[in-house]
Amino acid sequence: MKYITTSESHFSHFRLWLASQWGRHCDEVLSVEHKATTDSMENWIKRNKHFLRRQYSNIIKNDSKNWNE
Repeated sequence: MKYITTSESHFSHFRLWLASQWGRHCDEVLSVEHKATTDSMENWIKRNKHFLRRQYSNIIKNDSKNWNE
């Protein structure tokens, strides 16, 4: 797994991707329901972990195909 090192700690690309997806989810909830989500990122990840893992795997798979072309 690839990591990004900062002065504070290591962050995996997957964790960074999750954070961006959480932001998109919050924006989507706000635009549809006209109110902020009451869910936490941790609970959202737990509920959607299989879907999120599959989505990330597909992105990685497609990126590696693009690099090999």
